[in-house]
Amino acid sequence: MVIGIPVIPLSKTGSTPSRFPGSRRTTLSCTPGGDPKIYEEKILVTILVRPPSSKEQEAYDLIAWDFPIEQTIVSKNLTHE
Repeated sequence: MVIGIPVIPLSKTGSTPSRFPGSRRTTLSCTPGGDPKIYEEKILVTILVRPPSSKEQEAYDLIAWDFPIEQTIVSKNLTHE
C-alpha cells in the first residue's frame, strides 16, 4: 500500500484566472504497481481584505501572513509578549 500526499488532478482545478499565473507546484503521484507520474497542481487562494474589527483589535489579533514577493506567502511568528 502506498500512502502519499493528496493531490487535486489538473482536470478538477477548473479554468479560474489566477492573479499569479505562475503559481503552480509540481506534484509527484504514484499509483499502486504503476510508474510515478509528475504533474503540476494549481493552487487558488481567495483572501478577504478588510480592516480589523474593534473586537479583533482588543483581542490583540495580529496579521499572521506576509507577502514579501508576489508569489510567496510567509507565516509570521506571532508571539504575545
